[in-house]
Amino acid sequence: MAGLQEYKCPCCGGGVEFNASVQKIKCPYCDTEFELETLKGYDEALNSAQEDDMSWDSVSDQEWTEGETAGMRVYVCRSCGGQIIG
Repeated sequence: MAGLQEYKCPCCGGGVEFNASVQKIKCPYCDTEFELETLKGYDEALNSAQEDDMSWDSVSDQEWTEGETAGMRVYVCRSCGGQIIG
């Protein structure tokens, strides 16, 4: 007997269900519809993807130049101290 395969919606991450009325797989959360072959393709791509090594270049020794900070906002997380500059 074949094992049960559960797919997640590639758009929102919710569990998808087979919708018999349209004969497609449908996400009940974002209403996106997929063919089974499309979901199998997404699943194969995820399983074959390599993990990111998360090694980023750091330019912390440079200062902001004149005009770069105009209109810039800094958001600070009160819980962890993380910052988003936008």
